[in-house]
Amino acid sequence: MATMKALTVDSTGTNVIIHDLPLPEVRSTYMLVKTAAVTVNPADNIVLEYGLVKSGHNFGCDWAGTVVSVGPDVERSFKPGDRVCGMSKPTDGERSDVGVFAEYIVVKADLALHIPDHMSFTDAAPLGIVTVTAGRWLFDKFRIPYPTVSADGTLSPPTTRPRQILIYGGSTAMGTMTIQYAKLAGFFVISTASPHNKSLVSSYGADAVLDHYSPTAPSEILAIAAHNSSQYGPLTLCLDCIGLPSTTHFCSQILTPASPPPDPSAPPDFFPSEQDIDLDTHVGKIYGTLTPLTPPFPFPDNDDPKVRTVRTLGYSFLNEPYDWLDGRVVPASRAAFEEARDFAVLAERLLKLKIVRPHPVEVRAGGLEGVMREGLLELRAGRVSGRKLVFSPL
Repeated sequence: MATMKALTVDSTGTNVIIHDLPLPEVRSTYMLVKTAAVTVNPADNIVLEYGLVKSGHNFGCDWAGTVVSVGPDVERSFKPGDRVCGMSKPTDGERSDVGVFAEYIVVKADLALHIPDHMSFTDAAPLGIVTVTAGRWLFDKFRIPYPTVSADGTLSPPTTRPRQILIYGGSTAMGTMTIQYAKLAGFFVISTASPHNKSLVSSYGADAVLDHYSPTAPSEILAIAAHNSSQYGPLTLCLDCIGLPSTTHFCSQILTPASPPPDPSAPPDFFPSEQDIDLDTHVGKIYGTLTPLTPPFPFPDNDDPKVRTVRTLGYSFLNEPYDWLDGRVVPASRAAFEEARDFAVLAERLLKLKIVRPHPVEVRAGGLEGVMREGLLELRAGRVSGRKLVFSPL
């Protein structure tokens, strides 16, 4: 049996190790890829901390590499030799071949992106999850039309009315991607970042960037929103790219200024909500965040309209059921898959035309050893800011 080097955990389920695993076989809607670069993500540490990675099972989310073979039921056009990047579920309790920290990987082909000729594997590696998630939680969930590009590469103006949006965590990879697409959709973008990342966030298109450490930041955001309300309408939408108790509370101060701090004793409910909302008809405010990083926040009933919390789970795009942390199952959604597939086609074009660009990266050597001994540890310690750690070659 052919084998490859991959990251997994030892028999105790606690220590990450490099181990020989069987070379994965391509599945009908998947493709086999020779991995060239991988990125570490918060979800990679989460599946380890929750004990979701089984001994002998791979893990990891974002990747770039070269197509080796393509399954017979893939709907889009891919062929051996194509340079591609994309996303994966971070791990799977039933299958050992789910994950990307390996020399060869099997990935859902129709959600992958062809890498433009001008882009390296290492620059493309962080694009997978943030691209399809940006499409889902900004356009599809809120029924906002996709940006359109003519045959000659001209970008058409937005077709929806101007709006304001707060994107918390603008210096994250999810933040810079969401900012770019929000600008293409015609939003006035207010964002947050540490002072040392302010220029980075502005360079991706944010119209105003506030220091999230400043105690006056919420009032400054409300003042900016009030000043812009005649042109863009009220600020009713916040997308939180981090999803911790502190960031949830910050956003609540914008959406419901009278809100109390979060209750740390409240039982968590991380389950994703996949219902769509029509921004043109919805009455009230919306707090959108990523799953599984978000604990609940009880937006109280008060004089403001109620805030609807919308959680987005990137892995629901795969059109496969997904076992959740508490035993519930996220059902397969063909509709979410088709939306993500179609958005991937658009994203490829925008990347090729350099209308959209990836998040800054810091490339590290060391391959799988580097992921294990540097990437996961530095990310867990909070030492990564304004860039993605990419490991290449594997």
